[in-house]
Amino acid sequence: KDVYQKPIKSLKKVYIVNNSENMTKEAQNSFLKTLEEPPEYVTIILITKNENLLLNTIKSRCLKISFNSLEENELTQILKEHFGISNVAKSVLEFSQGSVAKALMLNEKEDTLNNIEQTFTNIENLSIIDLLKIKDTIFTDKNFTNEILDCINITIFNKAKENIKYLNGIKIIEEAKDRLKKNSNYDMTIDNLLIKLWEEING
Repeated sequence: KDVYQKPIKSLKKVYIVNNSENMTKEAQNSFLKTLEEPPEYVTIILITKNENLLLNTIKSRCLKISFNSLEENELTQILKEHFGISNVAKSVLEFSQGSVAKALMLNEKEDTLNNIEQTFTNIENLSIIDLLKIKDTIFTDKNFTNEILDCINITIFNKAKENIKYLNGIKIIEEAKDRLKKNSNYDMTIDNLLIKLWEEING
């Protein structure tokens, strides 16, 4: 309704839909008419990390603008100049993948990142019992789970460059993320992820 109310304080109205891939199909379909014929004074921006989760009917009505990730030296400079953060850990820079917002978030979780890197780099030397015990020191915050899985994904991907048997691990992690998005049982999903990862790499 708000879209069709003319702006009062300016000539334009801008709507930013962050994480637009989280919209259900029903929500996207409901959004179509507004997106297709917005008033001339309205600009709508959809931000997404994964455009494949948006309906083709949504994408066909949008102009796509891609943003490249920042280089590590650019990210370091921005964190120092704009946020007063110096001496950013290497793991924070790598796992943030050129995103300032993610770097700020991960900077608060440096110990967890180091734990992830150490655990999944050496997963071949761990028993399945050891891996499940470590779970409680890594998955301490359910609101941070997606970022943790992204960090595990990067670690597994780096290992896959050395050994192709790690490659299927990425698929296993993505499947776990999808199940969590569909509200599957949290503990069962994480346990299943760790067991499948261990079996894939050590089986």
